[in-house]
Amino acid sequence: MPTIKWLLKDSGLSNLRLLTSFNHINSPIRSVNVLDNPDVSKWFKKDELILTTGFVLLNNPELQRSIVRDLKEFGCAALAIKIRRFFHSIPEEILDEAAKLDFPIIELPFFYSFSTISKIVFNQLNIEANAQTISRQRFIQHFMDSVLNHPSWDNLLQQLADFLEMPVSLINEQKISICNVAPRKMMSSDNGVQNLLESSSSQGISAIEKNLL
Repeated sequence: MPTIKWLLKDSGLSNLRLLTSFNHINSPIRSVNVLDNPDVSKWFKKDELILTTGFVLLNNPELQRSIVRDLKEFGCAALAIKIRRFFHSIPEEILDEAAKLDFPIIELPFFYSFSTISKIVFNQLNIEANAQTISRQRFIQHFMDSVLNHPSWDNLLQQLADFLEMPVSLINEQKISICNVAPRKMMSSDNGVQNLLESSSSQGISAIEKNLL
């Protein structure tokens, strides 16, 4: 998943500067949108990178603050503002409000178009989505090959649980659990998960579903 750090360091774009909320440098970017009027903010989404020339915010300190508050409330990834177009530098009102709310503000150089930035982000999203699809296809092929080779069910279920990142249960025709396995990632963070699965084993799949919910 592209992140703010990826945008600044690895996207191929240069001279972008993160001015606030450095602790959010690993926040994901799942989409890109453009701020060109004050009413458009209600259409923004969580983890969206918002681009603006700043024209809509010009000479309006209260709007500058309220826009930052709105973007923070919507869970947007960051507000990226182009300089040397309408702002020589990012207004103090924006930086002050962003610092109070712990919201990322990025300074964009004037020579990048929004279409260029958007294309780079969406290309990365597509690359990662395709890579994930290929990874899933390879896992499914490997998993089916393993099933045909009659491996240990414990090992097979562990692979499936790790891949799905959720507990997996093998049941018989009466819907009684035969074997329950939790992802190793979950086991490392919560030692009670395996105990929960083991205590549910003798009660059937309905008890397991209830406990997991």
